[in-house]
Amino acid sequence: KHVQNAKDVVEYLQHQKSVTQILYPGLVDHPNHEIAKKQMRDFGGIVSFELSGDLERARRFVENMKMAKLAVSLGDAETLVEIPSLMTHRSYPEEKLQEFGFSNKTIRISTGLENSVDIIEDIANAIDA
Repeated sequence: KHVQNAKDVVEYLQHQKSVTQILYPGLVDHPNHEIAKKQMRDFGGIVSFELSGDLERARRFVENMKMAKLAVSLGDAETLVEIPSLMTHRSYPEEKLQEFGFSNKTIRISTGLENSVDIIEDIANAIDA
């Protein structure tokens, strides 16, 4: 369910003009897609992405999520969201974040077991807010 929800979220994000980057190993253009295909049974429940704009827009997005919970841990039955540069990776400089493949405005969502329609609605409302 985690994986299918992540795939549904990625599908939704791919059609949003304000989404400038999606990081998900299930996408063929992900730099580690081939490795993930060999090492994983499927591609996991975590999706990272960036919105046009700056860190403040990413912060507003996270603050406007209603169903997803803000958390540094990404393993739960509920959908969780974080901005790594402000939370789990806050001590790293921008250059190091880029080395890891993301920036200071990357948003990371760990999809939960809820209905994917509800997760996507929460994301859509937060993007629009």
